[in-house]
Amino acid sequence: MLMAAIGSALTACQESDDMSQLPILTDDPMADEALLGLRLLSADEHGYRTALGKPRYAEVTRTFAVGSDPDAILAAAVEEAGASGWAEATPLNQDLMVWQGYKEEPRRTCSISLDRAAEELRLTLTVVEAP
Repeated sequence: MLMAAIGSALTACQESDDMSQLPILTDDPMADEALLGLRLLSADEHGYRTALGKPRYAEVTRTFAVGSDPDAILAAAVEEAGASGWAEATPLNQDLMVWQGYKEEPRRTCSISLDRAAEELRLTLTVVEAP
């Protein structure tokens, strides 16, 4: 009974998502669900919100199947990010298979990672400021 009351109180404290920043992310070429002609495995989007004072920024995530040449696909995705205006925040880490980029106004990040075991390319775009 007490846990149900606490859960209800926490739910009441949460705000609904502010979707105003989501178009900035979904309109970006890197959010394309057919990026590089890859097969989309999953897509997720959520707006900005705070929960107990902690921000959860607007975010778009896409996961793609990579097929037979994951290294080439990762390199092509990083090249596409550069062509789409993303500046390199950290170079491609060949050990971790991760690349980070950024854009300004509003501040945004682009994370591209390769999971070799799952044969997946994961792309996450995030607005890293409040609306």
